[in-house]
Amino acid sequence: MRRYPQARLAEFRQILEPLTIKSGMHIGDVPAGGGYLHAHLPPGAIWEGHEPCASFTNHGAVSTIENHPLLPLPWPDHALDAVVSLAGIHHLEDKTGLFAEVGRVLKPAGIFVLSDVAEGTSIARFLDGFVGDHNSTGH
Repeated sequence: MRRYPQARLAEFRQILEPLTIKSGMHIGDVPAGGGYLHAHLPPGAIWEGHEPCASFTNHGAVSTIENHPLLPLPWPDHALDAVVSLAGIHHLEDKTGLFAEVGRVLKPAGIFVLSDVAEGTSIARFLDGFVGDHNSTGH
């Protein structure tokens, strides 16, 4: 991503497409990975990344609370206008805790946009296999 920052452009565009982001809106990015979504937000949007994996924090993502686990999410109730989750929650066996936390941190009219790969698909095998094996931070 550092060498080819536009490599995932279509991926970032598709997760933001359902949102009408206005200046001043708080967008939660969880898990934030390397914090790459931040560069794709429109001017004035406030990126709130949360990434519990220490290996990613060296690449631009900053958790709002240092050394904080994924759950509970580190934001107060009704703090975010939107939460996006891109290619990260397929690692969670039980997603109900995350969904409950997203509901807690979203404002009443907030939107949750989730984009991930289905287990057992060729894309999942590529990410969990080749990319995970050849990338020091996983995929």
